[in-house]
Amino acid sequence: MEFVSVSLPFPQQLIAAPFLYAFAAFWTVSMALGILPNSLDNWYRAHNVDVGNTAELRRVYIYSPTDALTDYRDVETHAAEAKTNGFSVALERYEGSAHVAHLRKDESRYWEIVRRAMEG
Repeated sequence: MEFVSVSLPFPQQLIAAPFLYAFAAFWTVSMALGILPNSLDNWYRAHNVDVGNTAELRRVYIYSPTDALTDYRDVETHAAEAKTNGFSVALERYEGSAHVAHLRKDESRYWEIVRRAMEG
């Protein structure tokens, strides 16, 4: 099997890169200043509003302090807000597992968490 990589030729990359970086910087600054909506913040808040989650029975936050992508304190804060808003919340903290790698860290524990969440 042969793999193919597709990209712009190098001279075009040199021309396009400054424009792409400038656009990304403008977008980031605009969100930080409130000029543009922060889509991640909107997503974060939308999950804790019961209007869109009427069929939700319970939720489990499986997380780790060593996650390089998601700060464990943000997970704990979000879970606390969900609980305050009336959601059924369980927190499962793994030690030493990477982002979405909890199953590989302790498979039997992971599936027990899923089973408990499904059965209530």
